[in-house]
Amino acid sequence: MNIVIIVSDSMRRDYLGCYGNTRVRTPHLDRFAERAVRFQRYYPASLPTVQNRLDLMTGRFTYTYAGWEPLPKNEVALAEMLGRQGYVSMLVADTPHALTGSMNYQRGFTAWDLIRGQEGERLWTEDRDVDLPCDPSKLRGGERVMRQHLANTSMWRSEEDTFVAQTMRRASTWLEKNCRRQNFFLYVDTFDPHEPWLAPQPYVDLYDAGYTGQRVLYPRYRRASEFVTPREVQHMRAAYAAEVTLVDRWIGHLLGKMESLGMMKDTAIFVTADHGFLLGEHDYIGKSIIEPGEKRTVHFYEPLAAAPLLVWTPDCAAGKAPAALCSTPDLTATVLDVCGVDKHPRVQGRSFRDVLEGRSNRCRPFTVTAAAFPQKSMLFTPGIGTAVLNDGRYTYMYGGTDEKPELYDLKSDPEQKRNLIRQEKKRALAMHRRFVRWLEELECPPEHLEPRREAGL
Repeated sequence: MNIVIIVSDSMRRDYLGCYGNTRVRTPHLDRFAERAVRFQRYYPASLPTVQNRLDLMTGRFTYTYAGWEPLPKNEVALAEMLGRQGYVSMLVADTPHALTGSMNYQRGFTAWDLIRGQEGERLWTEDRDVDLPCDPSKLRGGERVMRQHLANTSMWRSEEDTFVAQTMRRASTWLEKNCRRQNFFLYVDTFDPHEPWLAPQPYVDLYDAGYTGQRVLYPRYRRASEFVTPREVQHMRAAYAAEVTLVDRWIGHLLGKMESLGMMKDTAIFVTADHGFLLGEHDYIGKSIIEPGEKRTVHFYEPLAAAPLLVWTPDCAAGKAPAALCSTPDLTATVLDVCGVDKHPRVQGRSFRDVLEGRSNRCRPFTVTAAAFPQKSMLFTPGIGTAVLNDGRYTYMYGGTDEKPELYDLKSDPEQKRNLIRQEKKRALAMHRRFVRWLEELECPPEHLEPRREAGL
Protein backbone atom coordinates (compact mmCIF):
# COMPACT_ATOMS: atom_id res chain seq x y z
CA MET A 1 0.00 0.00 0.00
CA ASN A 2 1.29 3.45 -0.91
CA ILE A 3 0.69 6.25 1.59
CA VAL A 4 -0.16 9.92 1.05
CA ILE A 5 -0.68 12.18 4.08
CA ILE A 6 -1.87 15.75 3.51
CA VAL A 7 -1.81 18.13 6.50
CA SER A 8 -3.36 21.60 6.40
CA ASP A 9 -2.31 23.85 9.27
CA SER A 10 -5.12 25.50 11.31
CA MET A 11 -7.93 24.02 9.19
CA ARG A 12 -11.15 24.18 11.21
CA ARG A 13 -13.42 21.18 10.82
CA ASP A 14 -16.55 23.32 10.90
CA TYR A 15 -15.43 25.35 7.88
CA LEU A 16 -15.74 22.37 5.51
CA GLY A 17 -18.90 21.56 3.61
CA CYS A 18 -18.52 17.84 4.25
CA TYR A 19 -18.75 18.62 7.98
CA GLY A 20 -21.93 20.63 7.61
CA ASN A 21 -20.82 24.15 6.64
CA THR A 22 -23.22 25.55 4.04
CA ARG A 23 -21.45 28.86 3.48
CA VAL A 24 -17.77 28.10 2.87
CA ARG A 25 -17.04 26.54 -0.51
CA THR A 26 -14.97 23.35 -0.33
CA PRO A 27 -16.18 21.30 -3.33
CA HIS A 28 -13.04 19.20 -3.79
CA LEU A 29 -12.83 17.95 -0.21
CA ASP A 30 -16.59 17.47 -0.17
CA ARG A 31 -16.37 15.19 -3.21
CA PHE A 32 -13.44 13.33 -1.71
CA ALA A 33 -15.44 12.83 1.51
CA GLU A 34 -18.26 11.20 -0.46
CA ARG A 35 -15.99 8.31 -1.37
CA ALA A 36 -13.69 8.37 1.67
CA VAL A 37 -14.42 7.94 5.40
CA ARG A 38 -15.20 11.17 7.27
CA PHE A 39 -14.20 10.89 10.91
CA GLN A 40 -16.50 13.03 13.05
CA ARG A 41 -14.51 12.90 16.28
CA TYR A 42 -10.87 13.23 15.39
CA TYR A 43 -9.01 15.38 17.91
CA PRO A 44 -5.30 16.10 17.52
CA ALA A 45 -3.21 15.22 20.57
CA SER A 46 -0.55 17.91 20.94
CA LEU A 47 -0.76 21.56 19.96
CA PRO A 48 0.45 23.72 18.27
CA THR A 49 2.33 23.21 14.98
CA VAL A 50 5.60 21.56 15.94
CA GLN A 51 4.22 19.48 18.81
CA ASN A 52 1.52 18.09 16.53
CA ARG A 53 4.08 17.08 13.89
CA LEU A 54 6.08 15.34 16.62
CA ASP A 55 3.00 13.25 17.53
CA LEU A 56 2.35 12.44 13.89
CA MET A 57 5.93 11.52 13.06
CA THR A 58 6.38 9.31 16.12
CA GLY A 59 2.89 7.99 16.88
CA ARG A 60 3.28 9.18 20.47
CA PHE A 61 1.44 11.48 22.90
CA THR A 62 4.41 13.77 23.27
CA TYR A 63 2.62 16.48 25.26
CA THR A 64 3.62 14.57 28.40
CA TYR A 65 7.32 15.31 27.93
CA ALA A 66 8.10 17.44 24.87
CA GLY A 67 7.73 21.06 23.81
CA TRP A 68 8.52 23.10 20.72
CA GLU A 69 11.82 21.42 19.94
CA PRO A 70 13.82 19.55 17.29
CA LEU A 71 12.89 15.96 16.50
CA PRO A 72 14.53 14.15 19.44
CA LYS A 73 17.38 11.81 18.57
CA ASN A 74 15.84 8.95 20.55
CA GLU A 75 12.55 9.05 18.60
CA VAL A 76 11.91 6.83 15.58
CA ALA A 77 10.09 8.75 12.85
CA LEU A 78 7.38 7.30 10.63
CA ALA A 79 9.51 7.76 7.51
CA GLU A 80 12.24 5.70 9.20
CA MET A 81 9.78 2.96 10.18
CA LEU A 82 8.52 2.70 6.60
CA GLY A 83 12.00 3.12 5.14
CA ARG A 84 13.12 -0.03 6.94
CA GLN A 85 10.41 -1.85 4.98
CA GLY A 86 11.66 -0.58 1.64
CA TYR A 87 9.48 2.52 1.27
CA VAL A 88 10.76 5.50 -0.70
CA SER A 89 9.57 8.63 1.08
CA MET A 90 9.14 12.26 0.04
CA LEU A 91 8.23 15.34 2.08
CA VAL A 92 6.85 18.43 0.32
CA ALA A 93 5.96 21.35 2.57
CA ASP A 94 5.60 25.08 2.95
CA THR A 95 5.20 24.84 6.75
CA PRO A 96 8.56 26.18 7.92
CA HIS A 97 8.64 25.69 11.67
CA ALA A 98 9.46 21.97 11.80
CA LEU A 99 11.93 22.07 8.91
CA THR A 100 14.09 25.15 9.34
CA GLY A 101 17.09 25.66 11.57
CA SER A 102 17.93 22.58 13.63
CA MET A 103 14.37 21.20 13.86
CA ASN A 104 15.11 18.26 11.52
CA TYR A 105 11.59 16.84 11.09
CA GLN A 106 12.61 15.77 7.60
CA ARG A 107 14.79 13.08 9.18
CA GLY A 108 14.19 9.67 7.68
CA PHE A 109 12.72 10.91 4.39
CA THR A 110 14.46 9.82 1.23
CA ALA A 111 14.18 13.40 -0.02
CA TRP A 112 12.40 16.60 0.93
CA ASP A 113 11.36 19.91 -0.62
CA LEU A 114 10.54 23.09 1.35
CA ILE A 115 8.71 25.99 -0.29
CA ARG A 116 9.98 29.00 1.62
CA GLY A 117 8.45 32.31 2.63
CA GLN A 118 5.50 31.54 4.90
CA GLU A 119 4.62 33.78 7.84
CA GLY A 120 7.68 35.85 8.83
CA GLU A 121 10.34 33.55 7.40
CA ARG A 122 13.36 35.61 6.43
CA LEU A 123 13.37 35.06 2.69
CA TRP A 124 14.08 38.56 1.34
CA THR A 125 16.54 41.18 2.57
CA GLU A 126 15.73 43.86 0.01
CA ASP A 127 13.64 46.83 1.04
CA ARG A 128 10.24 46.40 -0.54
CA ASP A 129 7.50 48.98 -0.64
CA VAL A 130 4.57 47.24 1.07
CA ASP A 131 1.44 48.72 2.60
CA LEU A 132 0.22 47.29 5.87
CA PRO A 133 -3.44 46.17 5.73
CA CYS A 134 -4.31 47.62 9.13
CA ASP A 135 -3.02 49.53 12.13
CA PRO A 136 0.18 47.77 13.32
CA SER A 137 -1.21 47.70 16.87
CA LYS A 138 -3.70 45.05 15.72
CA LEU A 139 -0.98 42.74 14.35
CA ARG A 140 0.73 39.98 16.30
CA GLY A 141 4.28 41.09 17.01
CA GLY A 142 3.60 44.52 15.56
CA GLU A 143 4.40 45.05 11.90
CA ARG A 144 7.57 42.94 11.48
CA VAL A 145 6.02 39.59 10.48
CA MET A 146 3.35 41.17 8.29
CA ARG A 147 5.91 43.30 6.44
CA GLN A 148 8.17 40.27 5.92
CA HIS A 149 5.28 38.17 4.66
CA LEU A 150 4.16 40.89 2.25
CA ALA A 151 7.73 41.22 1.01
CA ASN A 152 7.97 37.45 0.55
CA THR A 153 4.81 37.43 -1.55
CA SER A 154 5.33 40.71 -3.42
CA MET A 155 6.46 38.96 -6.58
CA TRP A 156 3.36 36.77 -6.87
CA ARG A 157 1.61 37.25 -10.19
CA SER A 158 -1.15 34.64 -10.12
CA GLU A 159 -2.87 32.12 -7.90
CA GLU A 160 -0.31 29.51 -8.90
CA ASP A 161 2.29 31.48 -6.96
CA THR A 162 0.50 31.05 -3.64
CA PHE A 163 2.19 28.77 -1.15
CA VAL A 164 -0.46 26.05 -1.13
CA ALA A 165 -0.51 26.01 -4.94
CA GLN A 166 3.26 25.64 -5.13
CA THR A 167 3.20 22.85 -2.55
CA MET A 168 0.44 20.81 -4.18
CA ARG A 169 1.89 21.29 -7.67
CA ARG A 170 5.34 20.11 -6.58
CA ALA A 171 3.79 17.11 -4.84
CA SER A 172 1.87 16.37 -8.04
CA THR A 173 5.06 16.55 -10.08
CA TRP A 174 6.76 14.14 -7.70
CA LEU A 175 3.86 11.70 -8.10
CA GLU A 176 4.10 11.89 -11.88
CA LYS A 177 7.71 10.75 -11.70
CA ASN A 178 7.36 8.24 -8.86
CA CYS A 179 3.84 6.77 -9.02
CA ARG A 180 5.13 3.50 -10.46
CA ARG A 181 7.41 2.89 -7.51
CA GLN A 182 6.66 -0.06 -5.31
CA ASN A 183 5.92 1.36 -2.21
CA PHE A 184 6.15 5.08 -1.49
CA PHE A 185 5.21 7.47 1.29
CA LEU A 186 4.39 11.05 0.31
CA TYR A 187 3.90 13.56 3.13
CA VAL A 188 2.49 16.96 2.08
CA ASP A 189 2.27 19.77 4.62
CA THR A 190 0.81 23.20 3.84
CA PHE A 191 0.77 26.06 6.35
CA ASP A 192 -2.46 27.49 4.89
CA PRO A 193 -5.03 28.45 6.11
CA HIS A 194 -2.76 29.58 8.95
CA GLU A 195 -2.46 33.34 9.12
CA PRO A 196 -1.37 35.69 7.53
CA TRP A 197 -4.47 35.24 5.37
CA LEU A 198 -3.54 36.31 1.86
CA ALA A 199 -5.82 34.47 -0.54
CA PRO A 200 -6.34 36.14 -3.95
CA GLN A 201 -9.02 38.83 -3.81
CA PRO A 202 -11.64 36.87 -5.80
CA TYR A 203 -11.64 34.28 -3.02
CA VAL A 204 -12.13 36.97 -0.37
CA ASP A 205 -14.95 38.51 -2.42
CA LEU A 206 -16.85 35.23 -2.12
CA TYR A 207 -17.35 36.01 1.56
CA ASP A 208 -17.06 39.78 2.06
CA ALA A 209 -17.13 41.64 -1.23
CA GLY A 210 -16.72 45.40 -1.09
CA TYR A 211 -15.20 45.55 2.39
CA THR A 212 -13.14 48.74 2.83
CA GLY A 213 -12.22 48.62 6.51
CA GLN A 214 -9.02 47.50 8.21
CA ARG A 215 -7.96 44.00 7.20
CA VAL A 216 -6.48 42.33 10.26
CA LEU A 217 -4.75 39.49 8.42
CA TYR A 218 -2.19 38.55 11.09
CA PRO A 219 -4.12 39.26 14.30
CA ARG A 220 -2.85 39.45 17.82
CA TYR A 221 -3.58 36.41 19.97
CA ARG A 222 -5.75 37.83 22.73
CA ARG A 223 -9.37 38.66 23.55
CA ALA A 224 -11.09 39.99 20.46
CA SER A 225 -12.99 42.71 22.32
CA GLU A 226 -9.72 44.26 23.42
CA PHE A 227 -8.36 45.18 19.99
CA VAL A 228 -10.74 44.61 17.05
CA THR A 229 -14.29 45.65 16.18
CA PRO A 230 -17.07 43.13 15.44
CA ARG A 231 -16.95 44.21 11.78
CA GLU A 232 -13.21 43.55 11.64
CA VAL A 233 -13.79 40.10 13.15
CA GLN A 234 -16.39 39.46 10.45
CA HIS A 235 -13.82 40.26 7.77
CA MET A 236 -11.20 38.12 9.50
CA ARG A 237 -13.61 35.20 9.22
CA ALA A 238 -14.07 35.99 5.53
CA ALA A 239 -10.30 36.15 4.96
CA TYR A 240 -9.93 32.81 6.74
CA ALA A 241 -12.77 31.26 4.72
CA ALA A 242 -11.08 32.49 1.54
CA GLU A 243 -7.91 30.65 2.56
CA VAL A 244 -9.94 27.52 3.28
CA THR A 245 -11.44 27.63 -0.22
CA LEU A 246 -7.99 28.22 -1.72
CA VAL A 247 -6.58 25.23 0.16
CA ASP A 248 -9.53 23.12 -1.00
CA ARG A 249 -8.86 24.12 -4.61
CA TRP A 250 -5.22 22.99 -4.49
CA ILE A 251 -5.68 19.86 -2.41
CA GLY A 252 -8.24 19.06 -5.09
CA HIS A 253 -5.48 19.51 -7.66
CA LEU A 254 -3.34 16.88 -5.90
CA LEU A 255 -6.26 14.49 -5.41
CA GLY A 256 -7.13 14.88 -9.09
CA LYS A 257 -3.57 14.04 -10.06
CA MET A 258 -3.73 10.82 -8.06
CA GLU A 259 -7.02 9.95 -9.71
CA SER A 260 -5.69 10.59 -13.21
CA LEU A 261 -2.58 8.52 -12.51
CA GLY A 262 -4.73 5.55 -11.48
CA MET A 263 -3.35 5.52 -7.97
CA MET A 264 -6.57 5.00 -6.01
CA LYS A 265 -6.42 1.22 -6.28
CA ASP A 266 -3.26 0.86 -4.19
CA THR A 267 -2.93 4.07 -2.17
CA ALA A 268 -4.14 5.12 1.28
CA ILE A 269 -4.84 8.87 1.52
CA PHE A 270 -5.15 10.76 4.79
CA VAL A 271 -6.29 14.42 4.73
CA THR A 272 -6.20 16.16 8.10
CA ALA A 273 -5.12 19.20 10.14
CA ASP A 274 -3.14 19.91 13.29
CA HIS A 275 -5.80 22.08 14.98
CA GLY A 276 -8.24 24.89 14.29
CA PHE A 277 -8.31 28.59 15.16
CA LEU A 278 -10.51 30.77 17.34
CA LEU A 279 -12.09 33.58 15.35
CA GLY A 280 -13.90 35.42 18.10
CA GLU A 281 -15.54 32.39 19.70
CA HIS A 282 -15.50 32.84 23.50
CA ASP A 283 -14.03 36.29 22.72
CA TYR A 284 -10.64 34.85 21.71
CA ILE A 285 -8.56 35.28 18.59
CA GLY A 286 -5.87 32.66 17.93
CA LYS A 287 -4.73 29.59 19.86
CA SER A 288 -3.33 31.14 23.03
CA ILE A 289 -2.47 34.51 24.54
CA ILE A 290 0.75 35.83 23.04
CA GLU A 291 1.49 39.37 24.19
CA PRO A 292 4.78 41.04 25.19
CA GLY A 293 3.91 40.87 28.88
CA GLU A 294 1.56 37.89 28.84
CA LYS A 295 2.07 34.40 27.44
CA ARG A 296 -0.40 31.70 28.43
CA THR A 297 -2.57 28.95 27.06
CA VAL A 298 -6.36 29.20 26.73
CA HIS A 299 -9.06 26.54 26.78
CA PHE A 300 -9.31 24.25 23.76
CA TYR A 301 -12.84 24.95 22.60
CA GLU A 302 -14.20 22.97 19.66
CA PRO A 303 -13.22 25.49 16.93
CA LEU A 304 -9.63 25.03 18.10
CA ALA A 305 -9.53 21.36 19.13
CA ALA A 306 -11.72 19.71 16.46
CA ALA A 307 -9.89 18.84 13.24
CA PRO A 308 -11.00 17.15 10.03
CA LEU A 309 -9.87 13.66 9.09
CA LEU A 310 -10.81 12.20 5.72
CA VAL A 311 -9.34 8.81 4.84
CA TRP A 312 -9.43 6.79 1.66
CA THR A 313 -8.21 3.24 1.17
CA PRO A 314 -9.32 0.77 -1.50
CA ASP A 315 -11.12 -1.19 1.24
CA CYS A 316 -12.62 1.72 3.18
CA ALA A 317 -16.30 2.00 4.06
CA ALA A 318 -16.83 4.71 1.46
CA GLY A 319 -19.09 7.59 2.43
CA LYS A 320 -19.37 6.58 6.07
CA ALA A 321 -19.01 9.06 8.93
CA PRO A 322 -18.08 7.06 12.04
CA ALA A 323 -18.33 8.63 15.48
CA ALA A 324 -15.23 6.81 16.75
CA LEU A 325 -12.91 8.93 18.87
CA CYS A 326 -9.33 8.99 17.60
CA SER A 327 -6.24 11.15 17.77
CA THR A 328 -2.96 11.94 16.01
CA PRO A 329 -0.91 8.93 17.18
CA ASP A 330 -3.77 6.68 16.02
CA LEU A 331 -3.31 7.98 12.49
CA THR A 332 0.34 6.92 12.62
CA ALA A 333 -0.58 3.47 13.93
CA THR A 334 -3.18 3.10 11.17
CA VAL A 335 -0.64 3.95 8.47
CA LEU A 336 1.60 1.16 9.73
CA ASP A 337 -1.37 -1.22 9.90
CA VAL A 338 -2.60 -0.67 6.34
CA CYS A 339 1.01 -1.07 5.14
CA GLY A 340 1.34 -4.38 6.92
CA VAL A 341 4.19 -3.04 9.04
CA ASP A 342 4.41 -4.16 12.66
CA LYS A 343 3.81 -1.32 15.09
CA HIS A 344 7.07 -0.02 16.52
CA PRO A 345 7.33 -0.55 20.30
CA ARG A 346 7.42 3.21 20.92
CA VAL A 347 4.21 3.91 18.99
CA GLN A 348 1.39 4.61 21.45
CA GLY A 349 -1.44 5.09 18.95
CA ARG A 350 -4.18 2.57 18.23
CA SER A 351 -4.98 1.62 14.66
CA PHE A 352 -8.48 2.61 13.55
CA ARG A 353 -8.34 0.33 10.50
CA ASP A 354 -11.39 -1.63 11.70
CA VAL A 355 -13.35 1.63 11.87
CA LEU A 356 -12.03 2.68 8.48
CA GLU A 357 -13.18 -0.57 6.87
CA GLY A 358 -16.56 -0.64 8.61
CA ARG A 359 -15.98 -3.48 11.07
CA SER A 360 -16.12 -1.31 14.20
CA ASN A 361 -17.22 2.11 15.41
CA ARG A 362 -14.74 2.42 18.25
CA CYS A 363 -11.05 3.32 18.48
CA ARG A 364 -10.56 4.70 22.01
CA PRO A 365 -12.93 5.68 24.86
CA PHE A 366 -11.75 9.28 25.04
CA THR A 367 -9.20 11.68 23.63
CA VAL A 368 -6.93 14.16 25.35
CA THR A 369 -5.70 17.25 23.52
CA ALA A 370 -2.98 19.20 25.30
CA ALA A 371 -0.41 21.93 24.89
CA ALA A 372 2.78 22.75 26.71
CA PHE A 373 3.50 25.99 28.56
CA PRO A 374 4.29 29.06 26.43
CA GLN A 375 7.50 30.82 27.32
CA LYS A 376 8.87 34.30 26.66
CA SER A 377 10.10 33.34 23.20
CA MET A 378 6.47 32.52 22.23
CA LEU A 379 7.46 28.87 21.91
CA PHE A 380 6.40 26.09 24.26
CA THR A 381 8.30 24.28 26.99
CA PRO A 382 7.58 20.77 28.32
CA GLY A 383 4.80 20.55 30.89
CA ILE A 384 1.07 20.51 30.21
CA GLY A 385 -0.25 24.04 30.09
CA THR A 386 -3.85 23.20 29.21
CA ALA A 387 -5.78 20.13 28.14
CA VAL A 388 -9.24 18.92 27.18
CA LEU A 389 -10.61 15.42 27.73
CA ASN A 390 -13.39 14.49 25.30
CA ASP A 391 -15.44 11.33 25.93
CA GLY A 392 -17.63 11.74 22.87
CA ARG A 393 -20.27 13.82 24.62
CA TYR A 394 -18.69 15.87 27.38
CA THR A 395 -15.57 17.99 27.19
CA TYR A 396 -13.69 18.59 30.42
CA MET A 397 -11.26 21.47 30.03
CA TYR A 398 -8.42 21.37 32.49
CA GLY A 399 -7.20 24.85 33.42
CA GLY A 400 -4.31 26.43 31.60
CA THR A 401 -1.80 28.69 33.27
CA ASP A 402 -4.60 30.74 34.84
CA GLU A 403 -7.84 29.24 33.48
CA LYS A 404 -10.43 27.60 35.73
CA PRO A 405 -11.70 24.15 34.58
CA GLU A 406 -14.83 24.09 32.44
CA LEU A 407 -17.27 21.34 31.44
CA TYR A 408 -19.60 21.23 28.43
CA ASP A 409 -22.20 18.84 27.03
CA LEU A 410 -21.56 18.78 23.27
CA LYS A 411 -24.86 17.02 22.59
CA SER A 412 -27.07 19.77 24.01
CA ASP A 413 -24.58 22.62 23.72
CA PRO A 414 -22.30 22.14 20.67
CA GLU A 415 -21.15 25.77 20.78
CA GLN A 416 -20.03 25.33 24.42
CA LYS A 417 -21.89 28.33 25.78
CA ARG A 418 -23.13 26.80 29.05
CA ASN A 419 -20.36 25.85 31.46
CA LEU A 420 -21.66 22.97 33.63
CA ILE A 421 -18.74 22.85 36.04
CA ARG A 422 -20.87 23.86 39.06
CA GLN A 423 -23.96 21.79 38.25
CA GLU A 424 -21.96 18.72 37.22
CA LYS A 425 -19.06 18.86 39.68
CA LYS A 426 -19.17 15.09 40.29
CA ARG A 427 -18.85 14.39 36.56
CA ALA A 428 -16.04 16.92 36.25
CA LEU A 429 -14.11 15.31 39.11
CA ALA A 430 -14.55 11.87 37.53
CA MET A 431 -13.24 13.17 34.21
CA HIS A 432 -10.34 14.83 35.98
CA ARG A 433 -9.39 11.53 37.64
CA ARG A 434 -9.56 9.90 34.22
CA PHE A 435 -7.24 12.59 32.89
CA VAL A 436 -4.71 11.97 35.68
CA ARG A 437 -4.84 8.19 35.20
CA TRP A 438 -4.21 8.73 31.51
CA LEU A 439 -1.10 10.78 32.25
CA GLU A 440 0.06 8.03 34.59
CA GLU A 441 -0.44 5.40 31.87
CA LEU A 442 1.69 7.49 29.55
CA GLU A 443 4.38 7.67 32.24
CA CYS A 444 4.22 11.43 32.31
CA PRO A 445 7.32 12.78 34.12
CA PRO A 446 6.58 13.52 37.80
CA GLU A 447 7.45 17.20 37.47
CA HIS A 448 4.70 17.55 34.86
CA LEU A 449 2.21 15.13 36.41
CA GLU A 450 2.16 16.23 40.05
CA PRO A 451 0.90 19.79 39.39
CA ARG A 452 -2.00 18.27 37.41
CA ARG A 453 -3.33 16.06 40.22
CA GLU A 454 -5.37 18.88 41.74
CA ALA A 455 -8.60 19.54 39.84
CA GLY A 456 -8.78 23.17 40.88
CA LEU A 457 -12.59 23.10 41.08
